[in-house]
Amino acid sequence: MRNLNKRYKRGIMRNLSFYVSLFFLTAVTVLMFLLFSTSVKCEEKYVTDFFERNCVEDGQFRTYLPLTDDNIESLNKEYGVQIEKQLYTDKEEDDYTVRVFKKSHTVDKYEIVDGKDAVNIGEICLSVSFAEANDISIGDGIDLGGSHYTVTGFCERPDYLFMIRNQTDSYRRAASFGLAVVDDDTFDSFEDTEEYYAVIYSRNNEEEFRKHIYENYSTTEYITAETNHRITTPQATIDQFAVITDMILPVLLLLVVAIIAVVLGRKVYSEQKYIGTLTALGYRKSEIIIHYTLYSLVPGLAGEIIGLLLTFTLVKFIAGEFFSKLESLPVEYTISWQNVVLVSALPVTLYMLTSFITVRKILRISVVDMLSGNNSSRRTGGAFAHSSMNFRRKFRFRAILNNKARTFVVVAGVLVSGLVMAVSVIMNDSCKNYGDKVIDKMGSFEYEYFLDSVYTDDIDGGEKMLSVNFEVEGSENNIILFGTSEKNSYLNFEPADGSEVRLSDGYYVSSMASVIFGVKKGDKMELRDICSMEKYTVEIAGVIENKAQSVLYSSEENVRNLLDIEDGGYNLIMSEKDVASDDSRIMLTIKKEDMKDMIQNVISSMKMMVYIMFIFGMIICAIVIYLMVNMIIEENSVTISMLKVLGYHSGEINKITVNIYHILIPLGIILSLLGGWVINSAYFEASTASFQAYIPSYASPMSILIFSGAVTVSYIVSLWLLGKKVKKVNMTDSLKGARE
Repeated sequence: MRNLNKRYKRGIMRNLSFYVSLFFLTAVTVLMFLLFSTSVKCEEKYVTDFFERNCVEDGQFRTYLPLTDDNIESLNKEYGVQIEKQLYTDKEEDDYTVRVFKKSHTVDKYEIVDGKDAVNIGEICLSVSFAEANDISIGDGIDLGGSHYTVTGFCERPDYLFMIRNQTDSYRRAASFGLAVVDDDTFDSFEDTEEYYAVIYSRNNEEEFRKHIYENYSTTEYITAETNHRITTPQATIDQFAVITDMILPVLLLLVVAIIAVVLGRKVYSEQKYIGTLTALGYRKSEIIIHYTLYSLVPGLAGEIIGLLLTFTLVKFIAGEFFSKLESLPVEYTISWQNVVLVSALPVTLYMLTSFITVRKILRISVVDMLSGNNSSRRTGGAFAHSSMNFRRKFRFRAILNNKARTFVVVAGVLVSGLVMAVSVIMNDSCKNYGDKVIDKMGSFEYEYFLDSVYTDDIDGGEKMLSVNFEVEGSENNIILFGTSEKNSYLNFEPADGSEVRLSDGYYVSSMASVIFGVKKGDKMELRDICSMEKYTVEIAGVIENKAQSVLYSSEENVRNLLDIEDGGYNLIMSEKDVASDDSRIMLTIKKEDMKDMIQNVISSMKMMVYIMFIFGMIICAIVIYLMVNMIIEENSVTISMLKVLGYHSGEINKITVNIYHILIPLGIILSLLGGWVINSAYFEASTASFQAYIPSYASPMSILIFSGAVTVSYIVSLWLLGKKVKKVNMTDSLKGARE
């Protein structure tokens, strides 16, 4: 082995571009996987622990009759719950509003994340993002409600990690809304405070408790933790990224590493004559196997080490951008040992295993065949032997058809390398298309006015409707029941299956709700009134195309009969124009523009990850295609030499031997786009509940052009960079082959 060891340096230097490409590709792939997975896993762990140690609520409610301290103590004992009254007031200034809470001690406890608590009059703790957006540091002052306070620290609450003022807000405005806590004496001096009750359950008796509250204290509002956007958005955001890091990226990591292993195996196969020479010189098979197996260890191990070092360096700077719409938390980003083991073992193991198998296969060939470069097990066909087509075209077709393994590797290389880019491009386009077009397909309405009760009077403009929000048995998500006329011009009742829609026949579910709740025509849904917990069962008559709302549609008569509402009653006004914004009865106004803002919020939270995936995809694509072209040239070296002997110049040789794979690049591009489409469709369908949007896959012509252009440019540049290799091929190679 002493003499063989000298070949490592010579072999690597002789194929330096090949090994450097393997090194960079391994490093980039490891970096991409670790960067995303570390960011998501560490954020998830911190948020989960934060919720647990600060006792995040299971629900919150308001009642018509207030609960006294004795009532709360009695309910805690009887139902095994933990209830705490939450008191707050909004202090509005010209440029911002701060929601000041009284300190909570048992449910939704605040936590000081920097500095110290506010314990004296005139002291205050602010939420981190609000302070950062307004350039407020610890020790600075802030004016609220005519009083001046000194900031002693920064704090966060588990029910406000997504800092929105109202539950219907689509995205946070860090500079204009924040949270604060003050000492109890200061808070008790405030006027116009508001209250609600937060509850944690320890037994499986939520339904009984809620019925008791409704019957004895008249519940006016109940919000479960699962439908509270301030609580669910952090986990939903993590879940959205977790699908990518737990499902998509591991598959892409495996595919890229597998492609590298295959290319490496073919590289080892090209060493057949050298292996034959070593065998003839008396080297044992075990020595030869170990020698070539260690060749593959170098780029794999070096790439893994650099990938790990880059992850440690970059993760703190990039991870926070993935979760920029949440409160800034002091997360410590550490790479899990499981992922370190995975990225350390997978590439090197696959590279070495491929080399091991390839060398063993070669060593089964006779020494004579190895030295001559022949392999009786590899048959070449005589395709187009009697065809009248010209030599160049015949040669191209034979090269593709007679080298099926090489052809497959080229197509697979383009497919896998382009997949990362395709996924990111289609993901970005799908979100934009949803906001620009899909939401508008719901109908022509622009405003939905939800009233505080059921009314029977006439209105000027707009469409009167019935609307009730229900919980769904067996699900953590809610659904809205609309009672309306089939002649409602503001809604689109396009059926998803092409059948006729007759609202009087029953209850139709939106396509988004169909995905969330897994129901279709003929299925039954059990609904629960959010306050009274009264149950209703409805049968699904069909599915209406609406990917933006979780809705049940039926006629006004059906809804009135179901809920025992008087004729002519309505509690929702729908219109194209602002016709009721000054109506004192309005409890909530939703604009179609707000729905578009919501998806923009989703896009903004994913933008950094999408852009980084695209950049990684471009790098991976460029390197893989470079390796493909390099492989083509090296495996055709004898043919190139022969053509030189026959008098062909480099340009003609390129057209005959290298450029024959032009036709496979479009095929690889198409397969990458199809793969990206399938992956995105599965991702968006699995994320419908967390997105609160059923986003269909979409790729714009411009993005397809950009993607195709990026792959094509990578291919052309690789051809240009490696064109010099054709010139370096010696004419004696073919003569040697003929002599042997």
